[in-house]
Amino acid sequence: MNKASEAGYKSELLLESGLIKQKEGTDHRYDAFRDRVVFPIQNVAGRCVGFGARILHSNTKAPKYLNSPENEIYNKSRVLYGLYQSRSEIVKADRCLLVEGYTDVISLFQAGVKNVVSSSGTALTEDQIRLIRRYSSNVTILYDGDEAGIKASFRGIDLILKEGLNVKVLLFPEGEDPDSYARSHNSEGLHSFIEEASEDFVYFKARVLGKQDMGDPQKRSQSIRDIVASIALIPDHISRSVYTTECSKLLNNAEQTLITEINKIRRREQGKKTRHSEAADPHFDPINLDDPFAEKQVVERFDAYHQEVDILRLIFSYYDQQIVLEENKELSVLELIIEDIEVDKLRFDDALNAEIYAQLKHDYHHYKSIQIQRFLNHENEQVRVLVVGFLTDPYDLHNWTEKEIIVHHEKDKLKKAVLSSLYSFKARKVDLMIKDLQKKLGAKDLSDEEMLRLLKKKSSLDKVRVAIGDKLGRVIMHY
Repeated sequence: MNKASEAGYKSELLLESGLIKQKEGTDHRYDAFRDRVVFPIQNVAGRCVGFGARILHSNTKAPKYLNSPENEIYNKSRVLYGLYQSRSEIVKADRCLLVEGYTDVISLFQAGVKNVVSSSGTALTEDQIRLIRRYSSNVTILYDGDEAGIKASFRGIDLILKEGLNVKVLLFPEGEDPDSYARSHNSEGLHSFIEEASEDFVYFKARVLGKQDMGDPQKRSQSIRDIVASIALIPDHISRSVYTTECSKLLNNAEQTLITEINKIRRREQGKKTRHSEAADPHFDPINLDDPFAEKQVVERFDAYHQEVDILRLIFSYYDQQIVLEENKELSVLELIIEDIEVDKLRFDDALNAEIYAQLKHDYHHYKSIQIQRFLNHENEQVRVLVVGFLTDPYDLHNWTEKEIIVHHEKDKLKKAVLSSLYSFKARKVDLMIKDLQKKLGAKDLSDEEMLRLLKKKSSLDKVRVAIGDKLGRVIMHY
């Protein structure tokens, strides 16, 4: 506390961040994490947003772990411990290992298993799952309990299935956890164990529940319903079909019976979504999500809003990372985006996005970087909220292809992701210009001279659109 004060940090800020506490009813303030080993918690951009702390001595009155309280920049449900350090390894392995504690991540990382993150001892959330999905669609959850103890975690794993990820489960030998096992085995042995002992979650659940309830028909019926409920959450139809067939064999139950139950669950859930949508919008027209010919309702925006947000997201997430261009010229993400937009004299349509971009451009020209604190303390609350979202929870691009954005993931090369976003922005801008010209060409009192001028301009824009489409196609083809 004294060191922070000497460095110029105000006590109110230290209180809000949870670094110090104040004894109730008094003016006495003290270090919140005293006598503890402290683990800095970083967001996906590598910025420290909070702390976790484990007690160093045995004290039954004090909690074993303490975490920073939630505030403007720290939302524990949107952060995964170790993700900043492990994201490239997750992409390389195309699999994310999920553990419970900070020391589990550190021990595995030191042992050479680096595609690992932790939920920091809290129940897994949808936001955390979406963070993982940005880097890989494959998750292996590492447990240090017996099979019966894992039953309590089934709900969290169901959330992962619902988000469309493939889930495996790994049980460590009795008495072992990821931390102890990593410290007692070499890197090769640890990698081999993780690879060989991991088991598909749905099959694991079917095996565990099926084995435990063999002698009780009522419990067995409930177990089958639990397994079917998990399968019903899987969004991909083919995956559901495969799991249904395999589980019918494992459970010795008719496949058609399972199919009927799965369809019943999915219809019930779709009914809930429909009722919710009807309550929010009296003109809602329900759509069968399993019907490949059903048209999705998309609220169309007649501007480049979504493309603008994607560009801002990329800047705040990777502004200082370097990109090597074809001519061996190296630029930061910030420099590449700003220079490219300015060369083409493009402007942001949305007022809030334009305000943020103007500040980014100012920072670039004056500092060649971003003054993050300026955004976090901005007088416009909308700016603060949007930027905090970029820094703590990268924008979810779910279904953005419907908004004419080529969705790129951080598992792809950053250069291609940035170029794809810029080309999408330019393509949208050209489309808007062409649409405006078509409107002018439809005017009744248009002179022949003016029509010829507009047609030439439209022809020129059409060529630009084709050229951009070609560039965009090349980027996508190389993904």
